[in-house]
Amino acid sequence: MIVMFVLIMLFLFKYIDDIIGKGFGWWTIVQLMLYNSATNVQMALPLSVLLSSIMTYGSLGENYELVAIKAAGISLRRAMYPMIIVVAILSIAAFIFFG
Repeated sequence: MIVMFVLIMLFLFKYIDDIIGKGFGWWTIVQLMLYNSATNVQMALPLSVLLSSIMTYGSLGENYELVAIKAAGISLRRAMYPMIIVVAILSIAAFIFFG
């Protein structure tokens, strides 16, 4: 959500000169932002997945939960297996919808 907000704000900062001087109504500007957000999903999706996985595994490492997982005999690769599956499914779905 934050990544999408940043991308929409970048769009607005880029085209603010063209939008302000034309006298458009607020609804037209909202529609323009909505259409732009539909095209920005393909950039925001990988960034948000990367950020969330880094934050999740960083939190696991900070709270020594990864050490506990490794002490239980589970390899790091096996602990990351669910994330790899979800990312693979998400990337295939994004390729089908946006490709």
